[in-house]
Amino acid sequence: MLAWLLNNSTFWGGIYLALVGAATGALYYIVREAWDLVQRYFVVSATLTNSDEAFGWVLLWLSQQPSLSSQKLKLAVRREGNGGDDGWGDDDAAVAGGKAKLEFQPAAGHHLFMYRGRPVWLMRNEGKTMSVGWDNKPEQFEQLTLTTVGRGRKLLERLVTEAMEFAKAKDNEKTPIYVISRWGHAWVKALSKEPRSMESVILDSAVADGIVADIDEFFASEAWYRARGIPWRR
Repeated sequence: MLAWLLNNSTFWGGIYLALVGAATGALYYIVREAWDLVQRYFVVSATLTNSDEAFGWVLLWLSQQPSLSSQKLKLAVRREGNGGDDGWGDDDAAVAGGKAKLEFQPAAGHHLFMYRGRPVWLMRNEGKTMSVGWDNKPEQFEQLTLTTVGRGRKLLERLVTEAMEFAKAKDNEKTPIYVISRWGHAWVKALSKEPRSMESVILDSAVADGIVADIDEFFASEAWYRARGIPWRR
């Protein structure tokens, strides 16, 4: 029996395959656990969805980065409203007929760029298209995931802050106009407009002065509203 087993190539072939399978499984487990350990202690990620205003900030900032100009890109049309930049709001009617601008954004998939001397991996996911809002308009769910090496989140915080400041700088000295999100849970910017001077508004001087005084009083009353638990809005 022993001699038969020793000379049986089928038996030893099965043993060999079993050992290879066990070694492969063990190696896969070790690599997976090692990668999980690296991700847990040496990799930082941040995920943004297109239902959040920061998604638009980062996407606009990324479209201006030279290090992403030669990678897989997606052409997007962004419109400016009357005298202002609409950002990435949902109110299409508010910016209809506005000046169109072409922007090259990172397309869906993986991208790599350098930020302050460190590599940042970008993953853009385009998900399902759903009907949202009061008019049931189709809208695609998207995610941006930013990943970098390190044990702290300061680099990604700085990146998002820089993107926010870049987007806000485009609206400097303009009046932002917000509408309810099509997702129904937040306010989003629809457009920004150049402010009008009071001299350009045809009103009786007493009425104009009363409106300005009322607005100034409201802007100075946030603490009063907060102390009484009343939403600070008009």
